[in-house]
Amino acid sequence: MRTFHTFVLLVCGLAGQVLAANPYIPLEHRLSPTQMQETGLDTLSTEQLAALNRVLSASPSPSEVPAAAPVLSAEPFQSKVVGVVNGWQTGTVFTLENGQQWQVNKGSGKLFSPLQNPAVKVN
Repeated sequence: MRTFHTFVLLVCGLAGQVLAANPYIPLEHRLSPTQMQETGLDTLSTEQLAALNRVLSASPSPSEVPAAAPVLSAEPFQSKVVGVVNGWQTGTVFTLENGQQWQVNKGSGKLFSPLQNPAVKVN
């Protein structure tokens, strides 16, 4: 099943570029019987294959293309917590000024005085 999903994602990712240059060619005409079998597409019902061809033949509008997921880095960085911080406990979620949200996995702490938008270093 993983091969099928990978194949569909690859085809969907390239569909916009291919469609701009060429009219859509159904998968069963584009792939050999061996390729259909290798990708698992031969196991689809007639209706499922028709639905997949409809999806792949439609050129998505820019509003339909999902935004790329943010890339998380293992590198430490500095930011500021949005709002007032007077302590934390397991499960507390802090929102940073860059929009990221970080959750405390374990532990707790209480500050002597609340801090407004404190600077933090995330390691």
